[in-house]
Amino acid sequence: GTSTFEFLVDKKSLFKTKDPLAGSIDGKENTPPLKVEFDIPAGAKKLTIEIGDGGDGVSCDHSALGDTKLLTPQALTAEPEGKLPTVWGAVKSSY
Repeated sequence: GTSTFEFLVDKKSLFKTKDPLAGSIDGKENTPPLKVEFDIPAGAKKLTIEIGDGGDGVSCDHSALGDTKLLTPQALTAEPEGKLPTVWGAVKSSY
């Protein structure tokens, strides 16, 4: 499958992939890393990362944010607001 990534700060889009990213059909090769860089405005409250289906549906879309770092001029800790629920167990048991 393919995926898109969009990064929003306080609901304003600051970065979006131009084209969908795709891995290999057999899953043996990873997609090359994507460096995402943008300035977060002073006073920003919320960073949202949206992962889309790339326009071809959600079948076999597997996306990850590996080795992600949020770098700031000050030593701040960012706590995730919530985790995306998964239904993979339910999907897998229905084969």
